[in-house]
Amino acid sequence: MPDNMTNQKKIPTYTKLGLVAVWAALLFIVALTVKNCANTIYYGNKTPRPTVEHYYRLGEENGRQGHGEIPPANSNLDNPILRKAYNQGYRNGLDQYQREQKEKQQ
Repeated sequence: MPDNMTNQKKIPTYTKLGLVAVWAALLFIVALTVKNCANTIYYGNKTPRPTVEHYYRLGEENGRQGHGEIPPANSNLDNPILRKAYNQGYRNGLDQYQREQKEKQQ
């Protein structure tokens, strides 16, 4: 063995533990991302188009009335497609409601 190889310092234990913690955190984040993508694909294939449109219209109606962003009582909160459709409809309806309020003030 060369002489300079024996004089190298060892990596401290706390550095090794830090590396393990960082890798564990990264793997956890990747696992959550993959799970979210898999759920979206699964529910995207499973959910019929009329149901998605119904939740969009329901969100739009609630937004136009100025209600808080509360999903309907019988909603399927596990389905990200329906939740996204409702929220998108709500935002569009709320924009329309705010435009109408602004026009009334002028």
